[in-house]
Amino acid sequence: MTENYPYVSADYFTDDYRPQEMRLWAETITRQDSSHYANEPEFYYVLAGHGTLIVNTQPISLAAGDLIQLLPYHVHHFGRENRALQVIHVRASLGLLLLTATQQGRYRAALKNFEQQPPLVHLNPAQQAALTPLCQLALNAGNDAQSANLNVALISLLEHFLQIGKRAILPAPPTPYQALAYLQLHHQAPLTAATVGTALGCSGEAVEGMLQQVTGHDFATCLDQVRIRNATGLMQFPELTLRKIGMICGYRSPSTFYARFTAIHGMTPGAYRAGEKPGNDAQREDKQRQDKQRQDKQRQDKRAGGEQATEMLSVNDGWTIGAYLVEHCCDPLTLPALAAHFHQSDERVAQLLQATFNASFPQLKHHLRVQLAASLLTAMPTLSIAQVAQKVGYGDVTTFIRQFKRALGVTPGAWRKEERQAPRA
Repeated sequence: MTENYPYVSADYFTDDYRPQEMRLWAETITRQDSSHYANEPEFYYVLAGHGTLIVNTQPISLAAGDLIQLLPYHVHHFGRENRALQVIHVRASLGLLLLTATQQGRYRAALKNFEQQPPLVHLNPAQQAALTPLCQLALNAGNDAQSANLNVALISLLEHFLQIGKRAILPAPPTPYQALAYLQLHHQAPLTAATVGTALGCSGEAVEGMLQQVTGHDFATCLDQVRIRNATGLMQFPELTLRKIGMICGYRSPSTFYARFTAIHGMTPGAYRAGEKPGNDAQREDKQRQDKQRQDKQRQDKRAGGEQATEMLSVNDGWTIGAYLVEHCCDPLTLPALAAHFHQSDERVAQLLQATFNASFPQLKHHLRVQLAASLLTAMPTLSIAQVAQKVGYGDVTTFIRQFKRALGVTPGAWRKEERQAPRA
């Protein structure tokens, strides 16, 4: 796997080919709207008129024949001066875009030039003559499930014109938007606010402030949003295991990936891949609003009463405790010590873990240790089984082997052998 390159597939002719959704509609922009950013790629193809699109606070003039692509780090809205601006608005899931993004060179160039504004090109008459009828076909199809090939064709043509066109020279966005862009393009790396700050020449605290300013969310929430969106796009590739998808998207621990995915989608990755329907948009928006209110409350309590008050008030479900357990599963941690850290009773902590993860404290601790051990066995072949056991918190290698086999069905040695022989993507 090339570092920082998303998994892609060009095998469009198998029975497992399941393109993701695309929506498009025609609209006439006559007035200013509010700033927003979508959690999926967007395209605007201008049919007639002219107007202004504000992207990351920078005005961009649009006229008939212009094509612009916006990614999830482009906060945008239409300005006041819009004269009969008729556009085709295309919103494609990341999964569909991945099916057409098979060029490593183009992706690497994006990594090096993340500070640039979105690609804007002007289509010549021949290109417009090719694109406009295809858009009309897609509009007539009504975004139904039978238009999979048409979706791929339209996105491929849009991407093709953006690649070969002469791009307009646009001003670089202000630094706060660069922080959001950096998360989008480097989410596979082990990022922290401090590492992003180093890349941008500022402090980690400054990065936290930038993201709050642009999105209203903290660093960890933004990073999880980016990673889980990308993981969702990879679900369509059946040759990728869930564990592999989590690793590709930047999660070193499968348990952390499962927890974050479930928190955002309201279901496990396995249930999502099996085709169960996630919660509706209103439910997700309500949850996001509640999460933000809780984060704001925690920050206020921290300023008023210090760390202890924050820790006490943050335990309104098992996820906070689970996140702490993920980080400290290799320590000699006991249930009383965990309960004392969060100023809760042993019974209350056990109840929260059981309700959230359907597992007791010992079961969850062993599960996390085994998942971490599985990653170490694959990533560090020079470590002995005993050394791996010690690193994940087992003083007794026999207990480690027993717990590993109970969880994964094979011994650590057999697991390592199977991973070495497994074909690589």
